[in-house]
Amino acid sequence: MKPLALVLMLILAGARAQGEGLPVAPGLWQAESRVEAYRLADGTRSPLPEVTTSHSRCIGADRPEISVRDLAGAGCDASEISRKDGSISFVLACRRQGADFYGSMSAERLDSGNRARTHMELSGRRSDGSEIQIIAESTAQRTGTCD
Repeated sequence: MKPLALVLMLILAGARAQGEGLPVAPGLWQAESRVEAYRLADGTRSPLPEVTTSHSRCIGADRPEISVRDLAGAGCDASEISRKDGSISFVLACRRQGADFYGSMSAERLDSGNRARTHMELSGRRSDGSEIQIIAESTAQRTGTCD
């Protein structure tokens, strides 16, 4: 279960720095996330238990975006950030629970900023020497106004 904890993809966490992330419409948002992880050993790819989560979050009008820092998550550094036509992508380097993971993430704004989706792929080696591959996807949509 530890490899799955490596991906804390909170697509709707509060933005920390305006102007750096993915612009979205302010309001109440609902997100669904799915994380798949695989242990790679002896030429085989063994699936680990899939994790799905759902949560809602208010994105305020003062910072109507999802920041790169929040997309990347705790313990990860983003580099080679590229923005184009309502999307953002970057390279990730993560250190969590004594393991180094590397990969990429992309986020896309849809429906005039009322929906968004992300895709992340990471791979790395845990401290016990096992190799892990992680694939995470999230979809989110604005469901109304914040109370």
